[in-house]
Amino acid sequence: MKAKLSDVDAARIEAEENLVIDMQFLLQGVLNKKKISLCELSCRTGFSMTRLSNLMKAGADPSLKTVAAIFAALGKKVVISAKRRSGR
Repeated sequence: MKAKLSDVDAARIEAEENLVIDMQFLLQGVLNKKKISLCELSCRTGFSMTRLSNLMKAGADPSLKTVAAIFAALGKKVVISAKRRSGR
C-alpha cells in the first residue's frame, strides 16, 4: 500500500519540479534565440550530449553548478529570485 504524500511533501515536490521545468524552458529559449544546438552546447560546456539531453527530459535533477556552467557557456548569468506562491 502506498503512503499518501503530506501536503508539505506534495508542495515541496511541486516546487522542485516547477523550478526544473522553468530552467528547461529558459534554456531552450536561449538555445533557440541564439540558434545553438545541443551539440554546440556540448562543445562549449564539455558536457556530453547525453548529459545535456537528459537535462531536458522529465525527471531531470541538475545541480545548481551544472545550470550555472551551462548558462555561463551561453554568455548568461543565472539569477534566482523568490516569489510568493499563489494561494499561500
